[in-house]
Amino acid sequence: MKKKIILLAISMLVFPMSVFAKSSTNCNYSELANLKKYASNINVMYDYYIENNEAYFNVTINNVTPEMYILDEVTGQKYYYSAENKGEIVIRGYNKVQSLKYTAYSNIPTCMDNVLSRHYIQLPIYNRYANDPLCDDIKGFRLCQRFLITDISYEDFVRQTKKYINDKDKPTEEEKEEKEKIKNFESWQDIVLRYSPLAAILIIALVIYIIQRRKKNSFDFKL
Repeated sequence: MKKKIILLAISMLVFPMSVFAKSSTNCNYSELANLKKYASNINVMYDYYIENNEAYFNVTINNVTPEMYILDEVTGQKYYYSAENKGEIVIRGYNKVQSLKYTAYSNIPTCMDNVLSRHYIQLPIYNRYANDPLCDDIKGFRLCQRFLITDISYEDFVRQTKKYINDKDKPTEEEKEEKEKIKNFESWQDIVLRYSPLAAILIIALVIYIIQRRKKNSFDFKL
């Protein structure tokens, strides 16, 4: 009997606590929608600096409120609003990382750890060969730009860059056609200039011949 009374007392103590704990983490739709509205104002951007021919990226996350925190999915680090940062969180020194993902979670007890928004950043790849002497006269070539879409070895860089330089000096099909037209035109000019005196003599001789024939015919007609 005493055991039953003790068990009943324990159950009465535990049950209300469990009900309270459940209700304290019950996030209603309206509250969550309001939190997601705050999170929709989050803005993520990045800048970079170069040190020892390496690029380092700083990511700035704006409009973080006290009702949320930011999880860096790459490092697992959490970032919170504070009086010092006033909702502008700066994460410094990413190097050789391309894909970044930040998740905003609720920080209030009733909606704790509910996902509010997700933010993705694709960082470019710093081109360590952009200042190579091969790029001196071809800064517009894609492999001589400061950033690349995909990484590349130095051997591939040299091979593709030299190929670009060699191909650049070769005329295109349009240039070949244009040169051929100019060549043909110049050939005709040469022919005309070379044989124009002879052509003039032949024309004069032909005119004289025609005149003489007409005169002869006219005399024959009178007779």
